[in-house]
Amino acid sequence: MKKALAIGLILLFGFSCATSRIARQKPRLSKPRVMKPAATPAKKPASPPAPTSARPSAPPSPERNGNTAATKVPPLLPTHFNAKDRSVMVLVPMGKYTVGRPPRRRKPAGEGQAQRTSLLAFYIDRTEITIEQYRLFDRRYPEQHPPCPTCPATGINWMQASRYCLWAGKRLPREAEWEAAARGPGMARWPWGNDFLPEKGNTAEEGARKVLPVGSYPSGASPSGALDMAGNVWEWVRSPLGGAVKSESGERLQVLKGGGFLSDARAAEISFRNFAPTAMKHAAFGFRCVKPPPRAVSR
Repeated sequence: MKKALAIGLILLFGFSCATSRIARQKPRLSKPRVMKPAATPAKKPASPPAPTSARPSAPPSPERNGNTAATKVPPLLPTHFNAKDRSVMVLVPMGKYTVGRPPRRRKPAGEGQAQRTSLLAFYIDRTEITIEQYRLFDRRYPEQHPPCPTCPATGINWMQASRYCLWAGKRLPREAEWEAAARGPGMARWPWGNDFLPEKGNTAEEGARKVLPVGSYPSGASPSGALDMAGNVWEWVRSPLGGAVKSESGERLQVLKGGGFLSDARAAEISFRNFAPTAMKHAAFGFRCVKPPPRAVSR
């Protein structure tokens, strides 16, 4: 009896313990998990537009101010290649040009009175005629020592220069044409502007004191693109302003323009006129030629 009672108490104790554990282990209701929205990636700043391959716009032309001092390279205007003497010529467009000395308080004697002159379009040699070119016309012309085939042909009188231009299908420029090519449509005193700059041409102030190859001073180009129109060698022209000029002995004189390698700034001015007999040869006398353009260009 006691044994049965003991067994019953053990079973009752074990049941109560088991019940208490089950009560303590009631399932917990978990809260639903709230999903946070995914963070959106920050927008990248818009990239700058890719550079285009378009050519940059050209800087304003210094010719608008009447001075080409800022020009470092001669402008590339319409050109013509003259096959007979292998010369490159630049175009001077049709228009009105100031010819003669621009108005000043005192006008030196011997210079043409400034005037506006209408000219048809023409081509002019970009540089003075060189020894190499002149020898195509006259093989007897002596070479310079030391050789300099691209130096201007010098020691040429007015008649020889005229014959060369005729042989090449061209002619000597009139004084008005020469000035128009050197000055352009403005009223500058030198091809590059109104301020004399020794580094722009082969003059006495620059200091070379000898003839140099043509085109040695590209920054001194005229508005039309012609080179060496101030310094290096004097250039023969025809039909001087005011008609024919004669010396005291009655000898006909022609005009030379542009100054030479020993000329000062005054003599290198566009309007300056140097007179010499047509048969005179000099180591500082040279020339260049002109020719009319095709009709389509001259209009």
